Amino acid sequence: FARFGTVASDSLSPILANSTDLSVAIYGGFLVTVVILLGSLVIGRIEIATEKKLSSATKIGKALTEALLEAGQTARTYTNRSNDDIASHCSNRSANSHRTTSVGSEIDITLSHAHSSEMPNLGDIFHLKPTFWVLTGTVVFVYGCVIPYNVAASGILLERNYFKQPPSDCALLQPDECISGSLEPVNGNPSFDSSGNLCPGSNYALVLPSSLNISKENTQWDERWEENDYVFNSLEAGDVNCADSFWADACTKDYCNEKGEAAEKAGVMMSIPFFIGAFASPFFGFCADTYGHRLSLS
Repeated sequence: FARFGTVASDSLSPILANSTDLSVAIYGGFLVTVVILLGSLVIGRIEIATEKKLSSATKIGKALTEALLEAGQTARTYTNRSNDDIASHCSNRSANSHRTTSVGSEIDITLSHAHSSEMPNLGDIFHLKPTFWVLTGTVVFVYGCVIPYNVAASGILLERNYFKQPPSDCALLQPDECISGSLEPVNGNPSFDSSGNLCPGSNYALVLPSSLNISKENTQWDERWEENDYVFNSLEAGDVNCADSFWADACTKDYCNEKGEAAEKAGVMMSIPFFIGAFASPFFGFCADTYGHRLSLS
């Protein structure tokens, strides 16, 4: 369940961010996490109830088997007795009936005690075996390494394969002007390499202006801009906030669009291992329960 949730989060978050807003993607990811948590709690509850029923059935079967074996042994003893002991036999049968009733009462008491002792409480934590804590520590360590790695790896994958830095010799025709959107120069603002060819090409980020000096007061454009002034003596990629309408619609529209598409591709690629794991986990779990060798299968 958690694996499918991870797949949904990695795949849908960039799409939601691009089609609506970044906050919608954040709330969507939080909603998926809540659904995963609730699903895990429900599955855990079902598993605990099933284990209790199996444990009770095992204890009942064991108690009944012992009672039947004792009754069968008593019956064989009576069969071997002679007819001269009929009176004594009747007396002993009455005693055996009382004993059988006592056995049944003991069974009821045992099962009642078993049911009452199955109720979990906080103090049970101190009675868990060291193996449990070793497994818990291992899981915490593994996920503590995997989750930060996935966060870093998604950014590396994005910059290495789908949104690479443009070549150093690729420069804008007008370095101090916006590149696309409502503030784009009338004749456009393309970028060229040292040979005079258009650049940067597929899977590269568009070249950003080297500097900007734009104020909302000096334009008649969108009032949804988050800042009043956009002054950058040396503009870096980290300065471009595509959630801001200034960048997304007015100054670097194509840059933000391509960055969003690249993030979607990277999200799909990052979700593939989790997608495979979601289908493979039940199979490996079945094999581990049936044949053992859990460590090798993991």
